[in-house]
Amino acid sequence: MSEKVFYKGSDILINSEPDIKKGSQIQFCLYSISRKQEVVLENRDYDKPFLEFLLYRESSKLSFPSIIKSGDTPSKECMRILAKMFNEEITINYVGYISNILFFETQRTYSMADFIEKSALLWFVNVDEIINYRTSLHYDIDQNITDLMLKNSELIYLVDENNNNLETPITAYYGKSLNKVKAISVFGADKANYKASLGPFYYYGTLSRAIRYGCWSSDYKETFINDIPITDKEGRYNYGGIVKFVLFAGSTNMSFTRRGEKTSGFKKIIKGVEDSMYSGFDTISEKDKLWTTNFDTIIVDRTTNMNEPQFIIRSSNNEIPIAYYGLNTRNVVKEKLHEITIE
Repeated sequence: MSEKVFYKGSDILINSEPDIKKGSQIQFCLYSISRKQEVVLENRDYDKPFLEFLLYRESSKLSFPSIIKSGDTPSKECMRILAKMFNEEITINYVGYISNILFFETQRTYSMADFIEKSALLWFVNVDEIINYRTSLHYDIDQNITDLMLKNSELIYLVDENNNNLETPITAYYGKSLNKVKAISVFGADKANYKASLGPFYYYGTLSRAIRYGCWSSDYKETFINDIPITDKEGRYNYGGIVKFVLFAGSTNMSFTRRGEKTSGFKKIIKGVEDSMYSGFDTISEKDKLWTTNFDTIIVDRTTNMNEPQFIIRSSNNEIPIAYYGLNTRNVVKEKLHEITIE
C-alpha cells in the first residue's frame, strides 16, 4: 500500500486566480507526482514517488508552456490546453500560483519507459535536471525556472504525512543496442556479473557515457547475436539507443582521489572486494564488510573511469526507467562523442 505523499510547494502557492489582463501571457506549470507501477502492492520498496515538471520545447530550450489570456479565468484557460495536450487521459487539478505562474498537479505511473523522439515538443523533466544539470539530454532548461525553484525551494520537494522531505532521485543513463534498450526500458538494467569492478550489481552512467555504449560495443569489436551481426567491423551498432533512469541513491559513498593520495577511492573499494576472496557475490555474507553492507549506492568520480562518473546501485528496487531514445549511429565518430544526439 502506498504512503500518502504531498507536494510541499502547495504551502507557498496562492490558492486563487492571479490578476492577469486579457491579451497578456499566462505561464503554467504541470507537475506530476510520479512513481513506478507497483509490482508487489504490499512491498513499499517499490513505491518511490518523485517529482516531474512538464516543459515545452522551443528549438533547443525547454520552458514552462504559455498561452495568451482571452476572456476566461486563467486556470480554466490553462486547463483547456492541458486537456487537449493529454486528450483528457489524466486527472489534472489546479493548485495555485506563484509569480503569476499557475501550478497544476497530476499523477503518473511507469510500468515501462516512454519512447521519446528528438522532435517531441512536450518533455517531463525531474528536479535533478532542473537544479543540478540545468539541461535535459541536449536541451537547455530555461534559467528562470531554475532560479524560481532555487528561490522557492518548497517547489522541488515531496513530503510525507509528517512533512518530512522525501528523497529526490538522481538522473542516470544506460546505453546499448536499440533492441537491448527496448528490453531494458521494460525490465530495467541488467545485473552485472561477479567480475564487474564493484561486484554483481547495477551500473549506470552519465549521458555521454550512455551514448558511447549506445553507439559501440564495449570492446569496439564486431558483435553477433545468433550469428547475426549487430555491429560493423569496428563494433558500431547498426541501431543504438539509451535509457534514462531516475535512481534513488539512498545511503551513498563517493570514490574519488584526494589530493596527496596515490590510491584512488575506487581502487580501495575494489581492493576490499578482492580481499574478500569471493567466488560469487551471491554467497557473500554481511560479515565480509563489502560496500553493500553500509551503502545503497557508489558514485565513481570522473578521474577513475572513462572521464565520466558512474553510478552503481545494489538493488533494482531503486531504479525507475522513465524514457528511452534511439541513436543515429550511421555517421558517428568516436572522437566527436559530444556531437551525437538522439533521433
